[in-house]
Amino acid sequence: MDFTRAELRSLHHRSSFAGICLFVFDLVAFLLFSIFSLVDVMAFRVASSLAAGLFTALLFVVGHDACHQALTPKRWLNRFIGTLAFLTVIACL
Repeated sequence: MDFTRAELRSLHHRSSFAGICLFVFDLVAFLLFSIFSLVDVMAFRVASSLAAGLFTALLFVVGHDACHQALTPKRWLNRFIGTLAFLTVIACL
């Protein structure tokens, strides 16, 4: 597999809009499933807790990519998103 540098760069496109949307979607889904896990029905509580755990992991991935400056092209935005994502993950512990 021989790829030119230009071909590889075309596959790695960072977008501020896509990075923000990904973070907001994960954060809102995490918060909704966390709230849903407070319901008294045990089966619903278990399912919501598992989904909240999944979105906690996805928030970690978003924060990790942001801290490595791979989520958006703006350095300050990556730092901001990474900080918020990891604060959310830490708050879960």
